[in-house]
Amino acid sequence: MMRLNPVFSRLKKRTKQGLGLNICICGEPGKGKSRRGLRIGELFDLNGFNKKKVVYDGEGLIKFLVEDAKKGDCIFWDENIGSEATSWYTDTNKAVKRSMNIMRKKGVVFIQAFPSLLDLQSGCRRLFHIYIEPMDFFPLDDGYLCKVMQMQHNPQNKITYFKYFKIKDPKNPKKRIRVHRIFIKTPDSKELTDYYESESEKEKDNIHVKNLDIIRKDNENKQKDWRATLDIDEDVMTVLNNTDIFISIFNGKKYIDKAKIQNILNKGESTAKRIKKAVESRINPKILQKEGS
Repeated sequence: MMRLNPVFSRLKKRTKQGLGLNICICGEPGKGKSRRGLRIGELFDLNGFNKKKVVYDGEGLIKFLVEDAKKGDCIFWDENIGSEATSWYTDTNKAVKRSMNIMRKKGVVFIQAFPSLLDLQSGCRRLFHIYIEPMDFFPLDDGYLCKVMQMQHNPQNKITYFKYFKIKDPKNPKKRIRVHRIFIKTPDSKELTDYYESESEKEKDNIHVKNLDIIRKDNENKQKDWRATLDIDEDVMTVLNNTDIFISIFNGKKYIDKAKIQNILNKGESTAKRIKKAVESRINPKILQKEGS
């Protein structure tokens, strides 16, 4: 059986005791986050890590937890592009957050890859216990030296503290030394790596398709807004050229009367509202000055 480094040995002992663990792996694209996540899955999974335990979205995560998860399992959520902090307020991620809260009781190790902790809404960072960041790649040894730290959360000031692990000094058992880096190699399973590469490319292609759809819809909305402006432009000019007809007074204050726009120009309420708003943005403020001022 392969001997783990002291830090991972301590963490695996925790999983053997039936306690869950939430691990986040952060780093720029191409820094080896995903392979480190797969490797940790291989090391920590008590039931045998496989491709079914690699998910790419919140739905896949919850589905696995409901249908397949057993105590001692590892689940790796590879978020290729990352999620904005604000997305953690969506209903999907609220559901993920609730599930993360109970993973410890289920005895499941949850691993998630992010470009940066800034991609996590601050209230969700407290759900993670371990922070891993790939630093230096060693091609001959096929792995990365990684920063590994404990994440400790203070509920009073709502601050997350990062602390290096301390282990016994081999030369002096009475001393404890900080562990600043741990070497994590690539996954042993070629089948798992090949599967990840294939699925990852599909997910990235899906992201491009979704982004293209978003851009197209945004352009369509811009075109609608532009046409909508043209639709009312003639009416806006009519009001601007005949302001006395469309102005009413309340408590001595002048204002563009939406009801008059509706009646005189024969417009619906929503169109009259748009015309009123456009007129107010273009009218000379002196025209609407309070009487006597």
